[in-house]
Amino acid sequence: MSCGTLTAAFSGTNELQQLVAETQVILEQDTNRFTAGKAVYTGADGMVELTGNPSWRSGLREGKGD
Repeated sequence: MSCGTLTAAFSGTNELQQLVAETQVILEQDTNRFTAGKAVYTGADGMVELTGNPSWRSGLREGKGD
């Protein structure tokens, strides 16, 4: 992952609650790549929300969202 700013929030037991990545966010592993203006990971449900012109690529397939 690369981004301009990364903010992490932990609970009292050092369990990750939330990660917020901002400014030219890139999440990449092998041939999979996600880009966005902002990414928010919530530890409670394991979900990542991408906003700010999100796009994805997996091998030869690609797409983008709102």
